[in-house]
Amino acid sequence: DVHFGSSLKSVSILSAEKSIDPEGIELYFALGFIPKSYSIYKNIKKIEPGYIHHFAKSNDSFVLKNVQCSIFDPRFVSSCDGIKGLIEQAVEKRLISDVPITSLMSGGVDSTIITSLINKIRPQTEAYFVDFTDKELSEKKWADYLAKRNHIQLNTILLNSNDLDKAFKNYYSVYEEPFADYSGIPSIAIFSEVSKKYKVVLTGDGGDELFYGYPHYYKKYVLFKTFNFLKLFRKFKFVPTSLKTILAGTKNDFEANYLKNHGILTPFAEHIINTNFNKSISESNSFLRGIIAYDRDFYNWPEKYLVKVDRSSMFSGVEVRSPFMDENLKNAIIKKSPRLLFTPFSSKLFLKIRFFRMFGFKYLFAKKKGFTPPIQELRTVNFREDDFLKLKDYLNSICPNLYVQIKELDFQDLEKDKILFDRFFFFNEWKKSQTF
Repeated sequence: DVHFGSSLKSVSILSAEKSIDPEGIELYFALGFIPKSYSIYKNIKKIEPGYIHHFAKSNDSFVLKNVQCSIFDPRFVSSCDGIKGLIEQAVEKRLISDVPITSLMSGGVDSTIITSLINKIRPQTEAYFVDFTDKELSEKKWADYLAKRNHIQLNTILLNSNDLDKAFKNYYSVYEEPFADYSGIPSIAIFSEVSKKYKVVLTGDGGDELFYGYPHYYKKYVLFKTFNFLKLFRKFKFVPTSLKTILAGTKNDFEANYLKNHGILTPFAEHIINTNFNKSISESNSFLRGIIAYDRDFYNWPEKYLVKVDRSSMFSGVEVRSPFMDENLKNAIIKKSPRLLFTPFSSKLFLKIRFFRMFGFKYLFAKKKGFTPPIQELRTVNFREDDFLKLKDYLNSICPNLYVQIKELDFQDLEKDKILFDRFFFFNEWKKSQTF
């Protein structure tokens, strides 16, 4: 029999497939999510973006054909001139709806542009800003400044510990397989609150992957470009251990070694990651273009950020639309020189200048903290040393290749590295959720 569906849990129940796939586990502990067609269960595969699966019955069995297709339709090529016009058009297209629309505005560049353009097209449309009771994590200063400057009606969703606790209890009802993204917790709470009034939400998702918004782009660029020079100093004591890890091997090992500083990588995971990274760099004929392509095709978008937003929103019956993921916009930006867009001294300076009236001089060199929810208490209460030791034994029984990498690891190592801690913490929560 062949079973398919939009829910991993439903396919697992229908197929009676509950066997854990060691390859899925190995990729999870390397990346914090399970990429491509892999899943946490044996014999259950995901359909990758841009593919169509054809099923045909031959005698008593099914034959599967996996066909790649293009999602770009030349009939809908935009007549807009310039990136600014394409962004405006992308927003306008996504305002077609039979129900009221709102947006999420973080106080950052991308969500401010989207919200301001909505307000320009549909005046008095309200937006939501998400804040936490922990003021050290708040971005309210910039959100209020930009809302006032652009005449945006901004409502604040204040998430407290009870809201986060409630969302955490639903974490694996939403994400279904091991998924280590702490912002996935407040995302559930946010859309639960927004759904009380709205069913369509526009976001600024995708802007960082188009306009080089993440700090790791700059770090990788510098390390990769100076790789051979830095390698001369690898054996010196003054070189940090983290840098020595990155410089081990050759440039073909760069991405896997970069991830080893916070992840657990088996030889299998190294091969998958390096293959995808090196392919993106090679096909792009540019390191800067390549790291963006890698994020869009493998690392950030498909099974990480898009999964988080799509599943947390649909859990509350909310449809999310993201103008920065518009195909016309993406194809236009690919043609732009990375040197124009890559401005590490001021993140997304290109957009701040193109939409200068929205931001002003005060915001040109503003630094955002990022979306960091206060979940430290959830971590410490729900995952302690005894839980870690039991989890190591469990992993030894189902994934020996991974255990080889973690057998010398102790709980204190995790406490020094929140990213590494979360790989084990969220996997343990997934393991506890498996009751069917």
